[in-house]
Amino acid sequence: MNTRRLTITAWFALVALVAALPAADPPTPSDPQQRLDELWPGLTSEDLAARRVPEQQWQDFCFDLSRPGREADRTAACRAMAAKLAADTPAPARIWLLKQLQWIGGAECVDTVAAQLDDDDALVADAARRALAEIPVPEAGAKLRSFLPSTQDAAKKAAVIAALGVRAEEASVPVLGDCLSDSDAQVAAAAAKALGRIGTPAAATQLANARSQADGPLRLQIGDACLRCADRLLAAGQTAEAAAIYRELNAPGEPARLAALKGVLRTAGDRAAAIVLDVLAKDDPAAHRVAIQHVHELSGDAIRELASAWNKLPAEGQVRLLDALGTRGDPAGLSAVSAALDSDDTEVRIAAIRALSGVGNAAILPRLIDLMQAGGDAGNAARTAIEAVWAEGADEALVDAMKRTDDPGRRAQLIEILERRRAAVAVSALLQESLHDDANVRRRAMSALGQLAGDEDVAGMLKGLIRSSEGGERDEAEKAIAAVCARIPDDTRRVDVVLAVYQNSSNADRVIILPVLGRIGSDRALQTVRAAIASSDAGEHDSGVRAICNWPDAAVAEDLLKLAETAPDEANRIRALRALARVAVLPGDRSEENKLRLLEDGMRLAARDEERNLILDRAREARTVESALFAARFLDAPALAERACRTIVEIAHRREIREPNQAAFNQLLERVARTTKDANLADRAKSYISP
Repeated sequence: MNTRRLTITAWFALVALVAALPAADPPTPSDPQQRLDELWPGLTSEDLAARRVPEQQWQDFCFDLSRPGREADRTAACRAMAAKLAADTPAPARIWLLKQLQWIGGAECVDTVAAQLDDDDALVADAARRALAEIPVPEAGAKLRSFLPSTQDAAKKAAVIAALGVRAEEASVPVLGDCLSDSDAQVAAAAAKALGRIGTPAAATQLANARSQADGPLRLQIGDACLRCADRLLAAGQTAEAAAIYRELNAPGEPARLAALKGVLRTAGDRAAAIVLDVLAKDDPAAHRVAIQHVHELSGDAIRELASAWNKLPAEGQVRLLDALGTRGDPAGLSAVSAALDSDDTEVRIAAIRALSGVGNAAILPRLIDLMQAGGDAGNAARTAIEAVWAEGADEALVDAMKRTDDPGRRAQLIEILERRRAAVAVSALLQESLHDDANVRRRAMSALGQLAGDEDVAGMLKGLIRSSEGGERDEAEKAIAAVCARIPDDTRRVDVVLAVYQNSSNADRVIILPVLGRIGSDRALQTVRAAIASSDAGEHDSGVRAICNWPDAAVAEDLLKLAETAPDEANRIRALRALARVAVLPGDRSEENKLRLLEDGMRLAARDEERNLILDRAREARTVESALFAARFLDAPALAERACRTIVEIAHRREIREPNQAAFNQLLERVARTTKDANLADRAKSYISP
């Protein structure tokens, strides 16, 4: 019952809605003549705005007529439009009708459209030419050709010739050939371009005959047309005809010779390699570039042909060919490149080394390593090539070479290359190298492991850390291990992989491992670090201090403040203060006011200007007006004034802080402008002062 009531209600609501709608427009007439007559007053209006709607409506109507099955209506519409092209029709309306005929016109309108070619209004005549260029019936081309003898106006003749070029009909070739000898350069050039677009053997013959008689700019234009004609012949599969044109244009003194050389090479087939060698044997750098570009399109057999004849070229040609073989990357070129390594010419040797990055394999790496060790330009090129040889087994070959050398310098260099290559297969060997007797080898190995190792390798890296020397080497090793741990997605495992080793190590090794936990962070690590700081063992205590001073976030700010207050020795107190300045303002849950409070406490404890300036510098990250006022307290201290000035200006740079406190900032900024010795900083301060 309820459902039926809802249905009846919905029905009456729908009836009411339909009744309220405005009356629909009467249906659009389907008869083209009737529709055009209906729109004609608007189409012929002198008011541009008034013409826009009827023009669009007629265009849409014509577009609909272009669909299959509407041929009779299309013909009727074109006849109706043609009938309106009388001289008394306003020019804008005729131009619009001609544009529609350009899209949908056929034989039924050609005569009427052609009658507009010589219209006094240049825009109407142009619209007629464009229409005849596009109407897809032979009668349109015939009308354009018949118009040429009837006009002496060179510009009109050139425009009609261009329209014939668009149509690209074979029937136009004789007429256009005659125009090539026209006394007017504009007409002759247009004819050349049109014949190039037609691109048939007959068109090519006309162009060739005219080119032999032409000179100056016309010869250049005919040459361009010949090239275009050859390109069309080649695309149509008429390779022999195209090749003949390219060969004729590829001659000394011909403006189009370089473009023609491209065509010669494209049509040369099995002769392409011989042509490349012939070009490279001559002193013609521009032609060299064309020939080298074509090397990338040659077959493997052609590459072998080039490789077998490289040493017959002059040095410059050898360099260019070797570079091309390297870029091509075809192993067929390896024989030539390998042989060129023994060249007496330095540039050729270096080119061969460069090429090995593309064609080299694992077997060539020992030779490249020897060249790298020799140093100089060749050594630099060899190193670049080693880093870029991606052949199968290359990484393994480099690892083997690294293991076999007794030279620590070479060993470290190969480790660096493995790191740059991101050679994951080297990780096992690098873990061994992290225990090497040579400090530089150890450092390079740990750096590479920081990029390449995974969580399963952390235990091995910790052995390398224990083997490291105290100071810079150990700091770098800690950072490498922390970098690997940072890539472990599981926060718990990130700490566990280090804690597991730490808990099973001797006290001496724990002292070395503990700072790594500080670089990783987490609550679990912090418990261990705090216990170490509380230890009565001096070594363990110092290790805990180092760990907490390396902490990656602000969770230890209070610990650091306490340490700075209670540390029994100056070194650890300074270390804690500097760490406090770093972490106090790091992003987190701490408020800006709390950040500033920590910095103020640190400033109270700082005994040296180095730490005071560091705290002032970090105060810019506690983004409040109070931070600027804090910095202002040190504007009269000569050793701290510049850092205080910069902090105030950096805080003032933030409009959301400055503008609500503009009066206070104006006073601070005026003091900065008077105090700072940095003219640029003074100008910045003044720019932030506002009424």
